[in-house]
Amino acid sequence: MTIANRVGALVAAALLLLLAVDALVLGKIVLPRFAVLEEQGAREDMRRVQAEFDDQLVQLDRFATDWSAWDDVYQFAKDRNQAFLQSNLETKVMLEQHVSLMWLVDPQGKTIWGRALDPDQPMPKPHGAFPGQHLPLDHPLIGIKETDVGLKGFMQTPLGVMLVASRPIVTSHFEGPVRGFLIVGKLLNEHRLAAMSQRIGVEVTGFALGQLEAGSPQSRLLSLQVPGEVRLAVDEGRNRISASASVYDLGGSPIFLLTTERSRTIIMQGMDSLQIALIVLAVSGVFLMGLVYLLLRIQVTQPLIDLAKGIQTTGSGTLPSPRGSGELADVTREVGGMLERINHLAHMDSLTDLPNRTFFAERAEHALTLAKRNRTHVAVLLLDLDGFKEVNVTLGHQAGDRLLVAIAGMLKGVLRESDTLARFGGDEFLVLAENLPLVTGPAELAKRILAVFKQPLPPEDIRHGRSCSIGIAVYPDDGATVDDLLRKADIAMYRAKSAGGNTWRCHAETLNCLPDQQEGQAPQES
Repeated sequence: MTIANRVGALVAAALLLLLAVDALVLGKIVLPRFAVLEEQGAREDMRRVQAEFDDQLVQLDRFATDWSAWDDVYQFAKDRNQAFLQSNLETKVMLEQHVSLMWLVDPQGKTIWGRALDPDQPMPKPHGAFPGQHLPLDHPLIGIKETDVGLKGFMQTPLGVMLVASRPIVTSHFEGPVRGFLIVGKLLNEHRLAAMSQRIGVEVTGFALGQLEAGSPQSRLLSLQVPGEVRLAVDEGRNRISASASVYDLGGSPIFLLTTERSRTIIMQGMDSLQIALIVLAVSGVFLMGLVYLLLRIQVTQPLIDLAKGIQTTGSGTLPSPRGSGELADVTREVGGMLERINHLAHMDSLTDLPNRTFFAERAEHALTLAKRNRTHVAVLLLDLDGFKEVNVTLGHQAGDRLLVAIAGMLKGVLRESDTLARFGGDEFLVLAENLPLVTGPAELAKRILAVFKQPLPPEDIRHGRSCSIGIAVYPDDGATVDDLLRKADIAMYRAKSAGGNTWRCHAETLNCLPDQQEGQAPQES
């Protein structure tokens, strides 16, 4: 075999080896990363569904709070005045609020008044046997001890699984004695899941325990899953990936199976990209190896042939020094960029570009860890815009979005670099402040925030939503966990709302947190 043929065979072998190595790297390292991204997307879909249920439970709890802390309801629980029923507790009230259950019970669980219906039916009618005459004394919905604290969760009913919230019936100042409990609920049916799918852009379905056949895959999955677990399943035939999680009632028993599903777009696009990358690498490799072969022939083999001819003819010859270099193409670096973009979407609010609830919770956990170690205090401030609903109703959601963006920008200007400003959802913002003076720090920060709303805001055509009510909770006085602080801040915020809005309240009564009288204003609808 001649030198030229040997060089050609070596170049071809090197090209095949290069392509084999590239295929191995792409198939064993890069492609699995696409699968990981796909699984992360499926889990994120389920987290979004669970967050949506949390938001709906919060809204239901607020509705229950508005009614249970109403003096007229408090009086009705005492005297059972039928005139109150006719003027306030009509079926149309439940239909307008899309509420499936309103149930008033006394402290012993006996029914004062109740009505249950399916508002999604063409002709909703009250259920004949539900709610019944009483609740057991040990039922969690009537076991609430504090006057300003409620309970929310899921409950199995004759109509189906419901999202429920219970609040003690007290005065408008959250004072007792407790005269009973107001229980409200929303039916978790196909209509509500379909509306949720359209609202959050996630395909979600549900299976109630009572609807599942014994031994079915969904029934086994519901019995095997543990709280907080999200299970993934891949349907290769349909190129779909699904995530499943169980919903538990107030007693901790599984009653509903949630399932989200999405197309395997990421893995399919990843495989297409890798195939294109292999083709590009093959074409480039052929060109590169051809160039190497040509350079070797010109600078090595041809001079040797010329030298041999020269020796044969003249007995002497010269070989020029060889020159040349070769390169291998780098693998794609798109995976790193995709991870960065997905991480940004998972932790930042798309409208205001502020940290979202997930990012806030992570920072808050870190802050509480430092505060526990250093024995310092951490304040959580929950801001709710007063009258923001009027902006969306009268001017549209785009105007409301412009107002939220403007307020977010101005709030950044009054906070320290060490403070964290996040959007909690809807018209609510969160502030995490570390190392504040315990007695005056939270109140001073609340003053600076309220002062923002006295300044001109860019959307001059918007007249509502230009004040806010602030609830303050402080670690460790009000709670040792992020969830505790958020719940206490929410309670304090409602106290600020009850005081007329445009003010703040601290949950801890020991703090010097009462604002001056001039800080308040007339009540605003939230």
